[in-house]
Amino acid sequence: MQTIKVIILAALISLADLASTGATTVAVFPVEDLSYGRNGVNLELTGFLSGILADKGLDVVSEPDVISFMAQSRVRWVGYMYTSHIFKARDYMGADLILLGTLCQRKEKSIPRLGLTLSLVRTEDGVTIWSNSKGVSQANTRRILGIGEPDSVDKLIPYLVKEVLTGWPERLGQTLPPEESDLELDSWSLTKKYTQPGEKIGAMVRFSLPKDSEETPRVFFKEGNRLHLALESPENGFYEATWLSSYREGVYPVSVLLRWPSGDEKTSFLEEYYVDGRPPEMRLNIKGLANRENVMRDKVLIMPSLKQREQIARWKISIENQEGKTIMTGDGKGNIPEKFLWKGRTSSGRFVDEGTFSIILKAWDLADNESITSEEVTISRTLPIVELTAEKQGQNILVNIQHTGEIPISFWQIEVWSNDNELLKQTGGDTLPANVNMPFPDNNVPDNIECTIVVRDILGNQTKQEVKNLFQLVGLDQATEEKSVEEEWNADF
Repeated sequence: MQTIKVIILAALISLADLASTGATTVAVFPVEDLSYGRNGVNLELTGFLSGILADKGLDVVSEPDVISFMAQSRVRWVGYMYTSHIFKARDYMGADLILLGTLCQRKEKSIPRLGLTLSLVRTEDGVTIWSNSKGVSQANTRRILGIGEPDSVDKLIPYLVKEVLTGWPERLGQTLPPEESDLELDSWSLTKKYTQPGEKIGAMVRFSLPKDSEETPRVFFKEGNRLHLALESPENGFYEATWLSSYREGVYPVSVLLRWPSGDEKTSFLEEYYVDGRPPEMRLNIKGLANRENVMRDKVLIMPSLKQREQIARWKISIENQEGKTIMTGDGKGNIPEKFLWKGRTSSGRFVDEGTFSIILKAWDLADNESITSEEVTISRTLPIVELTAEKQGQNILVNIQHTGEIPISFWQIEVWSNDNELLKQTGGDTLPANVNMPFPDNNVPDNIECTIVVRDILGNQTKQEVKNLFQLVGLDQATEEKSVEEEWNADF
């Protein structure tokens, strides 16, 4: 840690006036680390940033308190935060500011490199007062003879933090001053937190007028540069208005504005809503216990994934047969499960017949954008088709085993018995065709030989075939062999 502090000394000097106006409380939230996948965090970097701010006299909320706040407030994601949670951070932890960060572009091999984005948000009004993004690589830190040169991503962190903190505001709390308001808001709400472009959205608010107000003001909801006149409801005393959301995607803050006949105005921020017109991008990965181009016998593992991380409001999965009839369905609220397991049965529990089926997944995001993706899977329970031929070669009998089915096999075994129940030959393998050689000296040929062969394909379908007299196959058509095929599945294969 001492080496790290020396490296970033220049960054600390640039923050000399951070606490010039008194102790400011900062809550450093866990830094999002995209290299660890969905919602990954880097607590080491989080603690490192906390230490830098604490060294300059800022009051830093302890990590356990931040984690506790996230749990109590159900903050499900890192790297960004809803406005309501920002306000709660001030009330629950006494934080004047919160620091959010995302670590990205992590690369260990070749030339190590790393990127970081930090944002400083004021909890009084939810305004981002500073933000910066930088990236560094080993190439930026080359030294003569490589002495002290960082050779891993972790050793790049001090250099990266130094770069990102360049331009940190010298006097906190003076950038983008919050709107002053002495309105006492009793209650407010938006009809939608997430909406599609051009959809109807409404707001309602109830407040107490300033004591010195003698005139009745007109009430508006302010959304960006647009004003929407609000009318008072005689039933509940709320001021209400509706309008069409913007056709441009983005975040739109909503404030209540009071305008008196004298021209005086007072504004108070309420909350923000999100316009999202893009449905989630999904795909389905289909896997089975044994898989060949989405061909399975029964168990089908369905693993959905999102191209970009996004909260899902609800989902529905269904399976249709070739006629388009739905034979199985399921749904739920919240994010899509990581996997589904279809056991080749209908909703009533009956095994489906062989054929091709469509697996259809629908999902709706928080703005109710619908996304649909599907994949086909074939259920095959056709038993392996086995053909046996035999020929005499001198004192030997050569048995040839052929498999003519479409599904590759995973196992075969043949047993040859004499008529007095003596095991003459047992062998097997995992590929066909195959030849089995059986030597019989002239003075030791049994009167009768029985043959049993078991063949199983990669889906688990199994055939058992018996030949009562192997000698009958020598030089004769296959029609003389007697067959006994298991028509049912072997669940214990």
